[in-house]
Amino acid sequence: QLVGEVDAALNEEYLPWPGLLREGQATSLKVTRLMTAVIRDWDLENALSALTQLGFAVDHFPSAGGFLNRSNVTLMIGLPGGREEAAVKALKRATSGHVVFPENMGGSAPLPLPAGTPVRVGGATIFTFDLDSYEEF
Repeated sequence: QLVGEVDAALNEEYLPWPGLLREGQATSLKVTRLMTAVIRDWDLENALSALTQLGFAVDHFPSAGGFLNRSNVTLMIGLPGGREEAAVKALKRATSGHVVFPENMGGSAPLPLPAGTPVRVGGATIFTFDLDSYEEF
């Protein structure tokens, strides 16, 4: 019986996760823009949850750099026409900003700053691009 169940599962048509998110919707919206958002790694779960609940196709990968050389995450978000504002609002709600003091950073700041200088980090840096084509298979 187990062998039969495994065979049946292996023969089922595979549906990628963006398709699973859209399953049950009457129509699939055409992706016309790509948004990339660089966020702090501690905001990843909140951002993914907020965006996927709105039906956006999202992928992420680790990145580093910026003024304070801290670890970040870069999100790639497929946007249907007219949905950019909803994605920006979701990211704004899901990401947080913090104030750090460079003397507590162990010398990771690329520029010398006077001790006790507060620096705001966090939030999101967002870039949006028009797409010539988008394929999903």
